[in-house]
Amino acid sequence: MSNRRKFLQVAGSVPIAGAFIAAGATGPQKGRDYFKELGVRTMINAAGTYTALTASLMRPEVMDAINYASNKFVRLNELHDAVGRRVAELLQCEPRWFPVVLRLR
Repeated sequence: MSNRRKFLQVAGSVPIAGAFIAAGATGPQKGRDYFKELGVRTMINAAGTYTALTASLMRPEVMDAINYASNKFVRLNELHDAVGRRVAELLQCEPRWFPVVLRLR
């Protein structure tokens, strides 16, 4: 029983230690704390990717792309076609085989 308890204590401290290391590596976050303003508590998600737990965190390069795109207007049809060509290029397949999920015309 004590071995199991010791294992759970050590395993339970790993995500917390990782969160402190990650927070120190990126430095303090600047700007508004929207969750604090709304009275919503943040947490450490040890359950996995669940929509009710805000799904998953986005990598910095994803946020860079979102921030870049949020400051520009483009035609969605043109963007969709360009993304389809790029994905087909990365997958080394013909663009016409790239599945069209949403087409706005």
